[in-house]
Amino acid sequence: MSEYGYIVKMKCLTNMHVGDGEENYSIIDKMVERDPVTKYPTVNASGVKGALREFCQKKYPSQTCGINDIFGMEDVTNKITKPGQVKILAAEMLARSARASEGSAPYYLVTTQTAVSRFNSWCKLVSGANGAEINATTENVPHDKPCAAEEIPLTEYYEYDKDEKTKRYKTKLFLMKEEDFRDLPLPVLARNCLDNGKSVNLWYEEVVPYNSIFYFTILGPENLVNELKGMIENQIVQFGSGASIGYGLCELTILGGEQ
Repeated sequence: MSEYGYIVKMKCLTNMHVGDGEENYSIIDKMVERDPVTKYPTVNASGVKGALREFCQKKYPSQTCGINDIFGMEDVTNKITKPGQVKILAAEMLARSARASEGSAPYYLVTTQTAVSRFNSWCKLVSGANGAEINATTENVPHDKPCAAEEIPLTEYYEYDKDEKTKRYKTKLFLMKEEDFRDLPLPVLARNCLDNGKSVNLWYEEVVPYNSIFYFTILGPENLVNELKGMIENQIVQFGSGASIGYGLCELTILGGEQ
């Protein structure tokens, strides 16, 4: 790929709800947005861009010119529009946390071969993410230490997120079959609508559980991509709705180098 870029890991520190914007007549009032092909949860490109822009504008108010170069700007009064020079792609799911039904862990991070292969493909395409691929070799769960998520047995995992000091991997991504992963339900939480402090309506919202992992790609001129990298690296950014109740807080890490 000719354009310079990075891949940004997005770890959910809290539950996250990014709505699909569609009418829903089931028992769940608000569903999360999903990729139209894989049906995995996703955050569309405009949602990622909007969240990053809001964060940068609040944290770096003196850097308006650079922020406008990165994201673009629209002056309605003077009828001036300036497109952004940095492309920010949709956030794709790499793995999600799932309740443990067997084993010693409280939850497991589960993924699919499709998700890992797509992640690795982006790492190879994006110049600044060389070496960030997930190791192609899986490990088997020992027979004397069985584990399962939502009663689905987990037998293989990828080691991920190497600690450069200890050279040990910090995270295990357990493989699931496509049909099991797609059928794995997301948590549904009850929300209360208040009117002058009184409960008037109970409604239900689907969320991506905390500790789930997404990633998105930024591409563009090297100077602007590096400027954006410096603004968001190791920062906590809020995505989606529910900011007032702590939804969508995500830690951003720039991927690159050996994983």
